[in-house]
Amino acid sequence: MATLSMVDEWIAANASAGSPGATDEELDAAAADLDIRLPSDYRAMMRRVNGGETEFGDSWIRLWRAGDLAEHNGGYQVREFAPGFTYFGSNGGGEAYA
Repeated sequence: MATLSMVDEWIAANASAGSPGATDEELDAAAADLDIRLPSDYRAMMRRVNGGETEFGDSWIRLWRAGDLAEHNGGYQVREFAPGFTYFGSNGGGEAYA
């Protein structure tokens, strides 16, 4: 429950900071670019806020915008080094979240 509360706080902070949610068209394009199906919970979150960054517990999280997913996954060479995963953000220091 604490994690969900942290996520809700993060979304509220980023949404109020001028980071509007992703459109269905943006999410569909991201999924097509990556040749994946985005989970419904992820899509729901991204509809509320399309990217942003903040402290998250003892870590830092940078959630990538829907339109940037393919570029970042290519940069991390996910298909080669982590097949079956899709990265959606990072800690800003080179470690990605899948």
